[in-house]
Amino acid sequence: MKVRLHGIDAPESTQQCLRTGKTYGCGREAASALADLVRNKTVTCIRKDTDRYGRLVGVCTVGGTEVNR
Repeated sequence: MKVRLHGIDAPESTQQCLRTGKTYGCGREAASALADLVRNKTVTCIRKDTDRYGRLVGVCTVGGTEVNR
């Protein structure tokens, strides 16, 4: 199940950004970092809201660490 992280404004997966004057895939980098954090772990989410597209928006934890921070 996909959950939007409450209070997080992350780049879209295909978004490009500039770093030291060079373009890089910041969206891909953000998605990869999150995947590394949760891979093979139990993720627990508490629903905070539903967005205008009907998607679950929640606060999630992995091993006692809040992912939304």
